Amino acid sequence: MPARTNIIKKALRGISKAQKDYEAWSTLWLWEAPEYMTTTYIAKEIAPDSYYVTLEQNAGESTEAGGGVGKGNVGERMRRKLKRGKFDIVVWKGDDTPIVIIEVKKQPVRFNQISGDVDNICRVLKGKNLRYGLIAYYLGLVQKTADEPAEVRTSRIVEEIRVDADAHIKRKRGLKLRQHLSHPKPQVVEDSAWIGVVLQISKSSQ
Repeated sequence: MPARTNIIKKALRGISKAQKDYEAWSTLWLWEAPEYMTTTYIAKEIAPDSYYVTLEQNAGESTEAGGGVGKGNVGERMRRKLKRGKFDIVVWKGDDTPIVIIEVKKQPVRFNQISGDVDNICRVLKGKNLRYGLIAYYLGLVQKTADEPAEVRTSRIVEEIRVDADAHIKRKRGLKLRQHLSHPKPQVVEDSAWIGVVLQISKSSQ
């Protein structure tokens, strides 16, 4: 099974590469690109290892293409949720069972902009197979006021989202949150700053 830290690092690397490439192509930053660009770059970073990924694909479609997961490999409640909806990225083991779901977001400035994705991950983590899920997001901001530089504002918003997400997840039994950043501090160019973030939601026993 792929290491959890490896997938998280690759997700953050995918965000950073998407930012770098879009800036090179257009002189614009990633917040002005379609969200699917970030999703694709994250998947591309993860895929070369000994497992595979699917994009915007529900579990029924994915498992049919992969030969099926078989009864008992996936909790029934998680199975129903995956069949009803779609996740941005699903990472699979070689035996065709999902091991992590990743939701990708662009420019969230408040927790309520990702709360639905958090709830979806919390819901499917009640299944037997999955042990964690990720919210991977990009945030890039331009300085708005003289007394709060873009770097400070970006860091403040990221921390506010983390605090609100942590409080929300603590109300869910048996789950915990960890935050991972693409850089210790936001990357700054003139009056703008950006950062990649992964929120890891895991079962408390992990």
